[in-house]
Amino acid sequence: VDVTWDGVTLHATPGHSSYQWHNSGQGIIGATDSTYVPSSNSGYSVSVTDDNDCGSTSSVYNVTDVGMSVTDAGYLSGTVYVYPNPVGNRLYIQSPVRVNIQLSSVDGRLLMQQADVQEVDMGDFADGIYLLRITNKSGLVIRNEKIVKRK
Repeated sequence: VDVTWDGVTLHATPGHSSYQWHNSGQGIIGATDSTYVPSSNSGYSVSVTDDNDCGSTSSVYNVTDVGMSVTDAGYLSGTVYVYPNPVGNRLYIQSPVRVNIQLSSVDGRLLMQQADVQEVDMGDFADGIYLLRITNKSGLVIRNEKIVKRK
């Protein structure tokens, strides 16, 4: 099985009957799809099984640009912080530059898109996992975050 990275999501070779993603060799609870959105820089691998119950594990893929530093012309560089996570009602975004967000469901449906954001009202969303993409004013992705919503 091979692992590829598109800057947001890790992708395993499709067509297997089961998947289990690992972070530094430890199984990630609930990460049992052919794709996985990492929330931290680390070494990731995936174990797969086919219909004949034959298994394989990928090589480790080192993700190094989750939560990368932000640089933007005219601004000092810094780090974008997203908190609290898990979130109840309000999610806060601290950044040295103005940011835009896209909030999606885990199946990729766009649920919210806002410009110049410092906080996100999550109160009307059901408990679950959401994907948050943060971009600068030019549309450059500066952070992707897996958000857990709990009441």
